[in-house]
Amino acid sequence: MYELEQINKRAFDDPEKFVRDCCDEYEAVIESVAEDILNNLNNSRVVLLSGPSGSTKTTTAKKICDRLLARGHSAHEVSLDNYLLDVTPENTPILPDGRYDLESPDCLDMSLLLEHFDHIEDRKEIKIPKFDFHTQCRLPEAGKVIRPDENTIVIFEGIHALNKDIAFEHPQAYTLFVNADPDISYEGRILVSKDDVRFARRTIRDDKFRGHSFAETYKKRDTVIRGENLYILPSAETAARKIDSFHPCELGVYRARFLELMRSSGVEDTCCTDLHAAFVAAVGIREELVPADSVLREFLGGGSYVY
Repeated sequence: MYELEQINKRAFDDPEKFVRDCCDEYEAVIESVAEDILNNLNNSRVVLLSGPSGSTKTTTAKKICDRLLARGHSAHEVSLDNYLLDVTPENTPILPDGRYDLESPDCLDMSLLLEHFDHIEDRKEIKIPKFDFHTQCRLPEAGKVIRPDENTIVIFEGIHALNKDIAFEHPQAYTLFVNADPDISYEGRILVSKDDVRFARRTIRDDKFRGHSFAETYKKRDTVIRGENLYILPSAETAARKIDSFHPCELGVYRARFLELMRSSGVEDTCCTDLHAAFVAAVGIREELVPADSVLREFLGGGSYVY
């Protein structure tokens, strides 16, 4: 449990140190995770990293790769999105309301994915497929080519990375689950809980990078939560290690953007009312204090990683 009063004190007293401390603490976690992966290298060259939407899976995987590269290993981060099948009635489950269930693990090309796991362990070349979200189809040309050797480690990251049809078929792989679901109280009442922080992250990311309004992201929230509860969160307990990606400074960092996005959207809802109240009460922190390699840049933009 975090108290917003204590967060605000740190943000007010020395915002630069507050942001730096939050980022340094996460870097220490990343270093420790890299060490665990190396300790498992005799068992597997494959790492499976899962987590719900907005949990920093992608940047966390990239940061782990950086640490492994610094130790002399050939490290690769691969998104499971590349293994999506063409979105068609034949390939894609359909929800009761007629929409495609794009949160389902059945959207993935499981046979190719498991074949690639085996090839990595056997040091055989793999060609990662390439999925085009605009056309919702796999592109004819291959994406990244990986030629594994004794120093190769491949991190597969995605919401379904720990799904039983993936993880149980490759039990030697090192497994990670990253999430950010803090409880934050203010004046004795919990204002932030469950997926609130990740929802705030998504609204900022979707506006910045995907052209989606606050209202559009909010409209999808129930569907996202349904998919998380059904397909993603149950697998958390199977992970060898869990990572908490919440940075206490991020409410202050997101404050100005979130409030403006919500104000302009006209969305009114009890859940958003509490989250809105938390952002109103938060002490703002300038975005430029956030380092370029911080996982928070996955949502803010202006980072050093290419996505």
